[in-house]
This record gives sequence, C-alpha cells and structure tokens, in this order.
Amino acid sequence: MSRLSFSIGLAALTAAQLVAQSPSPPPSLRVNANVDSGYLANAGDRPAVVFSHRFLPASTSWMQLHFDDRFVSLPEGSFLRIRAAVDGEVQELDGRAVLDWGHGSALFNGNDLLLELVAAPKTSGNRVLVTGYTRGIDMPVVPGSICGSVDDRVLSTDVRGGRLWLGCTGWMIGPDLMLTAGHCTTTGTRIIEFNVPQSTAGGTIVRAAVADQYPYNELAGLNAGVGSDWRVCRVLPNTGHGQLPTQRNGNQWYTLGAVPGSTAGQNIRITGYGTATGVRNQAQTTHVGTLSTIAATSLCYATDTTGGNSGSPILHENTGNAIGIHTHGGCTASGGCNSGTRIDRSDLQAAIAAAGGAGGGTPATFSTYGAGCPIPPTFYELFSAGNDLSGRSFLLSPNGSGGWNVSVCASNCFEAGYAAGLNLGDDQLASGLALGFSVSLPGVGTTNAIDVDSNGWIGLVSGGWASDFTESSAEFLAQGARLAVFWDDLNPASAGDVYFDTFPGKAVVTWAGVPEYGTGNLNTFQAQIFSNGNILLSYTTVTPLDGLTGYSGGAVANDPGSSDLSARVPFASGGGTPLSIFASAAPRLGTTIQLGVNNVPAGVIGAAMNIGVIEQAVSLDAIGAPGCVLRTSIESWFPMAATTPTSSVSITIPNVSALTGAILNAQGVVLVPGANTLGALLSNGGKLRLGS
Repeated sequence: MSRLSFSIGLAALTAAQLVAQSPSPPPSLRVNANVDSGYLANAGDRPAVVFSHRFLPASTSWMQLHFDDRFVSLPEGSFLRIRAAVDGEVQELDGRAVLDWGHGSALFNGNDLLLELVAAPKTSGNRVLVTGYTRGIDMPVVPGSICGSVDDRVLSTDVRGGRLWLGCTGWMIGPDLMLTAGHCTTTGTRIIEFNVPQSTAGGTIVRAAVADQYPYNELAGLNAGVGSDWRVCRVLPNTGHGQLPTQRNGNQWYTLGAVPGSTAGQNIRITGYGTATGVRNQAQTTHVGTLSTIAATSLCYATDTTGGNSGSPILHENTGNAIGIHTHGGCTASGGCNSGTRIDRSDLQAAIAAAGGAGGGTPATFSTYGAGCPIPPTFYELFSAGNDLSGRSFLLSPNGSGGWNVSVCASNCFEAGYAAGLNLGDDQLASGLALGFSVSLPGVGTTNAIDVDSNGWIGLVSGGWASDFTESSAEFLAQGARLAVFWDDLNPASAGDVYFDTFPGKAVVTWAGVPEYGTGNLNTFQAQIFSNGNILLSYTTVTPLDGLTGYSGGAVANDPGSSDLSARVPFASGGGTPLSIFASAAPRLGTTIQLGVNNVPAGVIGAAMNIGVIEQAVSLDAIGAPGCVLRTSIESWFPMAATTPTSSVSITIPNVSALTGAILNAQGVVLVPGANTLGALLSNGGKLRLGS
C-alpha cells in the first residue's frame, strides 16, 4: 500500500523560542512495485539490453526508483540505464554505483522513466528488482521563521552549497567534505543536488541535472539541541562523470573562520534551500541579518530562514568565512532570532580533522571491484516463461575442488524401476527418507537421509523443511542445502505420484505424471543420488512451465546468478566462500594501514597481497583456477601470514606529496593445495586513492 509523505516544511514557529528548523522533504508519494527482470544472460559478443520497463505514473513532477538490496545482480561490465523522457537525462549504474546511491536512482524530472538492464557480453545472472518508486506531488508551502513581517530572501547561485534530498542544506568545506545539521540525518536516500534550478511559478521543485547529483555518506554527527547540532559527511563522485562537485565547480568550497568576539557591527548571511512561495521554494536563496547573540557553542541572528535551511552555512558577512551551521528557528513577525552551532566546537573540529580536514587536500579512499574466488558449488536456472528440460539429463560429479563437474548423460539416464509411491498430496513433504548409505556432497557434508517435497525439490539433509510451492532464487540461496529437480507448484493429489526407491548404491526420487497446480499437464522427471557422490537428473517430459532447477549447498552469500544449463554443459562449479579484500583505513599519506583478505579457508600454506598500477580482468580458468580472475597488474608482492579466516599485512604509505591522488590496485592471493588444480585462490580487487 502506498505511503503519503506530508513532510512539507510546516515550520510555522511560535513565539521567541528556538526550535529545530525541521528538514522539509519535498512532498512525495512512495509507490510500491514489484518489477523483476529475473536472472538473464547475454550470450552475444556485445553488450545488450536484456530487460526494460517503463514507469509512467500520472500527475507527478519528479521520480526516483528504488531497488531491492538483495536482488540486484550486475556482473562486471553490466549496468542499469535510466532515462527520463521529459528532458532526456540519463543515469547509468553498475553494481558499485547501486551501493553508493543507497539502492536508489538519481532524482528525475517528469513522470516517464525508462529502465533498461544492459548485460555485458558472455554474462549470466544479470538481474534487477525494483521494489517501488517515489514520485513528487504538489502541496501548498507554508514558510515560517521569518524575522519580521517580510521574507527578504532573494535567489542565489553559490556553487559551494547544495540541496539534500531529505529537505536540508549541505555545503562543501573541502574537496569531498560536506557539513550540515545533525538533525538532517537519514537511513534512506542520501543525495545532494548542486546547481539546483528555480522551482515553477506554483512552487513545484525542479530536480538538478543527473550530472549535478551526488551520493554522500554520513561520517559523524550530534543532534542534541541548540549549539549541539552538527554533522560531517563525505560526498562521493558522480557515477556518470566520476568527479566530485568541487572538481566540477573549479575547486571552490567554503573557508572556515573565527567567530567574532562581539556582536557589534557584525552581520550574518544564510544561504540555503528553505521553503518559500513561487520560484524560490527550495531553490537557493540568501539573506543578510544582524548577529544578535554569541554563546559558548551557539550563535543567534536576525536572518530569514525556513524549513529546508537546516544545515546552511552561517556566513560572517564581514569576512566571508563560515563560522557555524544553521540549525534552529526562532524568528517571528515581531522579532526573535534564528540559531545555529558554532564551527569551533571541539567535537565538531575533531570530526572534521578525523575526516581529513577542511580545505585543500585530496581525499583518500578505498573501494572494491569484481569478485573473488572460489565460486560456490551452487548453480541454478530460473525459468521465467517456460523451460527446455524435456528429454535432457545432467550428471553431477564431485570435482575434488569442493564443487561439481556437470555433464550430459547420454545413456541409462532414467531409472524405470520406480515403484514405491509416497502418496503425497498437494504441498506435502515426506521427511526422514533413508538413503541406505552415507554420502558426502559439495557444500553440504555428509548426509544419509533426505526430505522430498511434492513441488519438485529435495532437502538434502533431512529435518527443518516445510513444503514450499513458490520457487524463488532468494529462498534457494538463503535456505538449507536443496536439490531443485524441477521446483514448481505441482499437485500429485490431482494426478500421478511421487516415488522414493532405494537400490544397491543409489536412491531414486521420481515425479511421475504430476501436473502443475490447476492444470492438466503431466510432468515426469527424476533424481538419482549415488553412494559415490554422483547425482543424475533426468527429465522425460516437462511441459513449458516456469520453475527452478539446480543445486544449492545452503546459505549461499554470493549469488552465481541464473544460467542456461542446457547451453552451459559441460561446466564446473566451485566450492567454498570467495575471498574478500579489505582495508583497515583510508590510504592517507604518512599512515600505516592493514590490507588483507577474509574467508581464507583451512589448509592455507601461503598468502600475499599484490599491489599494481593497472586494473585488469584476466581469467585464470585455463591454468586450473576456475572462476578466479587476476584483477591488477603484477607489480609488488607483500607477504601475508597464512592464517584463517583472515590474512593481512601492514602497508606504510610514504608521506610524499607527489603521491597525492595516485591510484593503486590491490588483490590478495592465498595458496591452498587442493582448492583447485592451480592450488591458488584470489580475492576481489581493491582500489586505493592516496590522499591527505
């Protein structure tokens, strides 16, 4: 059900009492949706649009899409493309960018958005799931906290400040550092817009160009009332052009200055994005008033502000320097003053210093890219509109590396001697079926009993299962070890039966003549589990239904994505949890940080961190490391202790100014005999930008 946000900046402040100048989120309507591409592949040699959807709600001024944080899968080179019809604005988001933008899109003008999923060549597992969108609506504006009877604010174009999505103002104090009010905090969308256009004559806000929108992270803050209200944030590069707002505006940001010793002759300017009538509504406006009071941690001034001005810089008009953060309203038609936090609070100064300091310098950053190995033993195909399984058989054989070798079975693929019916009804589970032997399965361990569901799947370790007719990759990956022979909403109560038979050296589960629920189609398929660890899947007749087929070792953290099993065989799946690179801190000049990898498996005999200059993606499949990719040039090796589950090394970054802004790439390597033919596993890549 939709939720209507009425947070429209009703900041009609009463009397001469300072109250928090509340954020004024633009009036909007959150609309739930369930637009799911499913897992898609691109077998071609060029990028291709494999899915598209048009969002076209009525009567809206702007839109933002929201993506499910679990089910957006974008292999390297794949991306989402969003285009607005009204002005042609475009945003492209790869997997990293989706994270940076908080699993949301930029803010687009108009009511017509086209979403496209562009898959890289030779990729599978591409997916996007849109959970909903936010659309702007028009509601009247009620400005408040004006000092006197007239709103004296005028339009302004200072490129150093921006409008926060949640209805506040933020302003730059360095290349990527931004300040705002402490009460301007959110767990949702964090976007700052620069070069904000004027609103319409009726007061409807207009979104900035996508190139002028930037995600940001909240680093530290305090929200404890007048004089104790501040927040330090780090703005991230725009994912389209890769630059920071200060790089786009000619390296301009506010200079922090000293608070004057007295109020005599001192004036305060507030420049921000407060609510107003007409074209000024949450566009940038500015006004100068007198400095009224200087307290230990706060300032008070007769300068006009409204909701949305929260977080604005308190500018000392006499010097042009920023001396505080506007946070509270208190002005009325008869007097009073608005208020903010002094810039020289010790905790605020410490937070700015910890973030790299105000003014000059290049921010140090660490980010990751790509994926590590080994790939998990899990594989599957999610059929969204039919399947190609009839007449096919697949043999799964343990490959000695914790995964499977999957090949085509050419003869003796179906056991016709099934006889022991389980007499399962609709959505029923048979539990505790003894195999007659113990068998070791990749990612599972040893099992000797299984559970069989009427809906076409097997719980590979008996116990803890319930019947489930709603096949989904999310459940397949998150729940226990499961063999999805053909998982669909099947109904043996209507026709056919499910059989469980044991023979010397194997156990056989057969779905014979079982229809999909509510239909008369009949489906016959089978799974044979052998005491040597092999599994044979055979499909006599499967009508063109949706469904899911595959193997999950249970609790899979890294989704391998849906792939076309018929086209993919023969193939090998891996075993274990992929290595993941980490850094203990941002790589600042003159500091020492820890670089390392998580998920190091038992049996490791050696480990090292490679730091190179060139980012690359070289597959190591051909030399015996399936699923492993060399992601940086081989330049410098730093030995790491061969420990589990984490290995790391101390890296000292020279305090050499010439290194400022240098980009390095890192990747961890561990030696694990038997992990694969090569005996080596690699992490994902880490990108280090050296800074101050």
